[in-house]
Amino acid sequence: MEELVDLEGWVEVDLCNDEDDDEDGARDDDAICHTMVVDGKRDRHGFKLSEEAVVELKVYAGKCRYGHSQRVARWHELTGSAKIRSQHRGVYDNLVSRAHECNPAITRQINVDVSRTFMTSKKFKGINGGERIARILHAMALWNPRIGYCQGMNYIAAFVLLMEEEEDSERRHEPTYQPLGTDEKDELTFWMLACVVDR
Repeated sequence: MEELVDLEGWVEVDLCNDEDDDEDGARDDDAICHTMVVDGKRDRHGFKLSEEAVVELKVYAGKCRYGHSQRVARWHELTGSAKIRSQHRGVYDNLVSRAHECNPAITRQINVDVSRTFMTSKKFKGINGGERIARILHAMALWNPRIGYCQGMNYIAAFVLLMEEEEDSERRHEPTYQPLGTDEKDELTFWMLACVVDR
């Protein structure tokens, strides 16, 4: 197994050996498999995968087990934010309600940075992204006073928030999926940011 390339929820897996090369050294197209791990056993062409291949697919391309629309859910697992959130119920709401306690210098910096975050993005403006990440960043400053706020956190928070919105939108057609409210997506974004920063 030589290479894994992430392709929008699929994984390009080189399951070939040198015997599959053409005379000129080029790789035979049929030997490159686009693999979606469904049961952890077979690729989409029905070829049985070795245990080593299954392990590597799960480790290096865990996203493929969930599909493109569940990327953010996988991020929450990998960062540990899902677990941290479950252990701290109500903490985010409490931090948001205490935003006025933030150091005035931090509040000024957050407001300056938020005003120039994704300024030309209609999607970000359409979800009131500025107001929402301002709340998230104030909560973050209170959650981790040792770090407070650093420039750049605004873009991480904005990116994660946009991905939360996109995933929620994409999954609404699933019969068992429960759409998330705005506050819940903000809280998920906060815990993801907290886990990234705390590391």
